[in-house]
Amino acid sequence: MQPLTTPDGRYLVVRGRLWRAANPQLTDDERSRWTATLMDARRAVAAAKRAEDSSAERRARRAVHRAKVALGERGPVWWTDGAPDYNRRLARNTPYATWFEETQRWEEALLAMLDERTSSVCPSEVARRMEPDGWRAHMEAVRDAARRLAHRGLVTITQRGKPLDPDEECRGPIRITRAS
Repeated sequence: MQPLTTPDGRYLVVRGRLWRAANPQLTDDERSRWTATLMDARRAVAAAKRAEDSSAERRARRAVHRAKVALGERGPVWWTDGAPDYNRRLARNTPYATWFEETQRWEEALLAMLDERTSSVCPSEVARRMEPDGWRAHMEAVRDAARRLAHRGLVTITQRGKPLDPDEECRGPIRITRAS
């Protein structure tokens, strides 16, 4: 499952908290190498804790920190526009608050409608329920919510009964069901 990502790609949102995303300018090889290093270091932290070896745990935690800095998740920010870092802050206490509330609103509405029925829903049904006047303007918000939920493994998007990749552009009517 993929976590929610801010529109600018700078943060992942986990349980309402912002966590800095890895630097997208890293090459695939760099990202893979540092991610493997990070996972090894995290396993070393766990092993040191099990062994109650505080010096090994400190070394492993330093290795975790080095890998996170190399990935851009800690240390200096990787963006260059001078925007401040909101790492580890609650989304509702940052400039992302309105965006986060809106994404939550559409996701919750979609999931609630799916909970009410055993069949699938059309994005227009969700938009009409939430915004009866001018619902068409909100169709993309519902489709975006469906894509995010599909990435997190909560729903399946279908067209003509066939599952769609949430990253692929689709034209025409779609249906949304709870993931099995």
